[in-house]
Amino acid sequence: MIPLHTQLFAIAQARQDATDPSHDFSHIRRVLGVATKIAASVNADIDVVVAAALFHDIVTYQKNDPRNANAAE
Repeated sequence: MIPLHTQLFAIAQARQDATDPSHDFSHIRRVLGVATKIAASVNADIDVVVAAALFHDIVTYQKNDPRNANAAE
């Protein structure tokens, strides 16, 4: 991992919600792995892809939370 990716990985891991098993850090690692493979195959900007994969679920709400519908915003 390049230094920027290492720093982003540490930040994402520290901010991850450990109470939601569907959005735990194992999920983030799997998404990161798939995203980087796809990025390599299409020559995407790896810095953007890594950041997007690491932080794509940084805001999550329980399914019955009224804010859940707006989590992507």
